Amino acid sequence: MHFHNNGNLFPLYLDIRYSFNAQSLVPFFAGAGGIMLDFSELDDTRIFINPSAGIRYVAANRTAMTFSTGLMVITGGPNARKSFINFKLGMELKRKSL
Repeated sequence: MHFHNNGNLFPLYLDIRYSFNAQSLVPFFAGAGGIMLDFSELDDTRIFINPSAGIRYVAANRTAMTFSTGLMVITGGPNARKSFINFKLGMELKRKSL
C-alpha cells in the first residue's frame, strides 16, 4: 500500500531482477512497474516505473542481505509526473527444500 496526499494507493505491479553471478557479493539490476489504484477516486490512479541497481550479500546458506538504489517515477492523477530517488534494504530468508 502506498500512502499519498491523504489517500491510499494499491499497487499492482511486475518486479524483475537480473543477477550477474552466484558469488557471496552479487550485483544486480532490478525493475518494477505497474499501476497504483485509488479505489475511492479512479481519476487519481497512477502509473509508475522503478528501475534500480544494487548488491546482494549472501550471509549464510539460506540468508542474504540486499541493498539497492533507484529512481521511482510516478505519472497520472491530478498531479503531473513526480520522481523520487529511493533506497531499499532487505533480508532474504529461504526455507529448506521439501
